[in-house]
Amino acid sequence: MLLIDCGSTVFQEMALKSVLLDEYQNLTGFCDLRDKPNDKPLSLLDGVNSLFVYITHTHGDHVGSLATLLDYFQWRRRKPVTFVVTDESLKAYLSELLILQNSIEDKKSIAWMNVEDLPVAFPDIQRAEAISLKHTVGMDSHALVLELKQTAGFSGGLLFYTGDTSDIKTVKEFLAKNCSRIYRVYIDVTTVASPVHINMATLGTIVAEVAPDICHKIYCMHINDGITRDEYEYHAGKYGFNVVKPWNIQ
Repeated sequence: MLLIDCGSTVFQEMALKSVLLDEYQNLTGFCDLRDKPNDKPLSLLDGVNSLFVYITHTHGDHVGSLATLLDYFQWRRRKPVTFVVTDESLKAYLSELLILQNSIEDKKSIAWMNVEDLPVAFPDIQRAEAISLKHTVGMDSHALVLELKQTAGFSGGLLFYTGDTSDIKTVKEFLAKNCSRIYRVYIDVTTVASPVHINMATLGTIVAEVAPDICHKIYCMHINDGITRDEYEYHAGKYGFNVVKPWNIQ
């Protein structure tokens, strides 16, 4: 599994999820373990033999349950967690954070991998890279770009995951340059003006300008305070965008 960020509720959400498999043992969806108390379904976490974690940035809503996740893999699963990093400075920063959280018992509990080496662990990824994006004063966000291979049932293409960012210029340049190759874009967007996040209307304007054919490939995240999910979906729909769905939908 490749996990991008690990916010405050992520570990609990993962721990309560069971995977749904078809007759050929292919993943078809997820369910909540609390919905089937008498069954013994395959837990999402228990089914993960190798976990790779990519952190876009270290704000609490992106790393809030990371220490708990590491404790689980270290003490219950007895398996290391591999952190995918962009450079040595990020590796040093994450190491210090994890030590302060008392999340590293020994050096064997975690491993490190450069983002460019992700295809070694995931054969369906042809290429991986990180793009530095502006977010807040003193903290950038590291977007993840995955070039997915074409298979018999999948056309392949680029997956672009921004994380939190205010860097409309870099996002615009990426969309303009790669619009014909994009498979899907996950982008944190607010419906209100924000100095640290991209605004929905601004995103709508640039997509209409440089990549109008990929509106349906854009999935918005980061529903801001003061707005309901239905209202957020309404705003996204005005520009042809999607909104990420809870992953317990079957």
